Amino acid sequence: TGHQGRATEIADEALRLGLAHPSFMIRVEAPMYAAAFYGQNRMFDVAHDINEQARALATEFDFPVGIALADMRLGWLRACQGDADGVRQIQQGVDAWRALGSAVAAPAFMGLLAEGCIGADHREAGLDAAAEGLRLSDETGTAHNDAELRRMRGDLLMLGEPSSATRGEAEAAFWSAIETAREQHARASEMRAALSLCRLWREDGRIDEARALLAEVYEWFEDGSATPDLRDASALLEALAESG
Repeated sequence: TGHQGRATEIADEALRLGLAHPSFMIRVEAPMYAAAFYGQNRMFDVAHDINEQARALATEFDFPVGIALADMRLGWLRACQGDADGVRQIQQGVDAWRALGSAVAAPAFMGLLAEGCIGADHREAGLDAAAEGLRLSDETGTAHNDAELRRMRGDLLMLGEPSSATRGEAEAAFWSAIETAREQHARASEMRAALSLCRLWREDGRIDEARALLAEVYEWFEDGSATPDLRDASALLEALAESG
């Protein structure tokens, strides 16, 4: 919603309460949700430490689904930081999770694989994962990952040296992500998609359009330096102002 400080406070409090809960399921799931929150906000070091905690608890309580999910997220964190072996770890976690017969949150896990492929520069595998995530989202009606999956598709299309037609596809994907995020009032997802679109526009010389869109989204946030995404947005706005 744009209230990043409040969101962080809630995530930390939920983690504290979850770890103190008598149910082992909640004690395992609490750090997983917290790790997802910090990972999505690009706070990778914090996310990694919390996710290691989640995996240790899942192992202690012999909870194989929890181990598979923790492995997916640990691989995702590695891949997002450029470690190509992270993609393999994500896929192993996905395979283990599927072998257990679970279908919960399938679009989200395809999103982990797709985004890991962006970090590792695995274009085609990432596009396949994003497409599968969107298909599963449509089948299950769980649309809360759609904005991210559409943004990831655009980022994957932009890998390498995309043709003008492919750049057009990427632009359409970013716009679709922005529109979906706006419908869901998902400001962090809207920011990420706007950043991707404005970077594309900057490369194309569409400086004024990029600056106007990014400023519109950035102004929603109470603290413009609260996350790496917001700091990236601030830096890009400065660069666009200098270019203009």
